[in-house]
Amino acid sequence: RFEYLNDQCCEILGYSREELSNLGLKEIFASIQKDHLSAIEANLAKASTDGAQFTIDFKYQRRDGSFIWCHLIYCPFERAKNGETLSYLGVIADVTDENESRN
Repeated sequence: RFEYLNDQCCEILGYSREELSNLGLKEIFASIQKDHLSAIEANLAKASTDGAQFTIDFKYQRRDGSFIWCHLIYCPFERAKNGETLSYLGVIADVTDENESRN
């Protein structure tokens, strides 16, 4: 569940704040290019056990069908006394122009 979504995140992913608030990670992940999704899932699994921050670039299909490159920074935000991660902070940026200029 998302606690906060800023306007830029909504614009990047192609949804309104209300629509994104009603979606879970599973629905959002369905729009990530499959070979990038496996890397994200591996990093998420690692982050949930050791609390490690990670960054990754991935290709995402927006709601309108267009594709963009995203850069994600994902890190633990809140932990329980036993060290379990309770919540995460994610920051996403559109890096389409940068990725296309490199290729």
